[in-house]
Amino acid sequence: MKEITITIPSSTEFVGPVVKFFDTLFVEKGIKEPATTNVTTSVIEAIGNAITHGNKGDISKTIDIFIKLHRKKIIIEVQDHGEGFDYADLPDPLAPENLLKLSGRGIFFMKSLMDSVQFKCNGNGSKVIMEKMFQQSLE
Repeated sequence: MKEITITIPSSTEFVGPVVKFFDTLFVEKGIKEPATTNVTTSVIEAIGNAITHGNKGDISKTIDIFIKLHRKKIIIEVQDHGEGFDYADLPDPLAPENLLKLSGRGIFFMKSLMDSVQFKCNGNGSKVIMEKMFQQSLE
């Protein structure tokens, strides 16, 4: 297993370089599956939520991204340093009253695109843990 840690300031200008990192990683590993788009989309959503909802746009706070490469699986953890949230208390994005809202679908997308998504509040913010399996090896 290989582990990589990326720490970025809580600003949207750093989302692009993180996405570029994942794109490069998948190219270097020879992964050409459509699933790579699912991973990068989920990472964008997780970082966006960490910036907006977790760290409340506070540039002095960071976002930590932990990447674990297993043989045919990637685990990505995105940690903010905000107040945390109650995952069970989120509105249903498919409820009729929420269908036309411009936000509130990020977690729904992550859960739809990844094989596993978990949330943990650890007293130092929130962490989303996402897993994706691949047909090819990541080693």
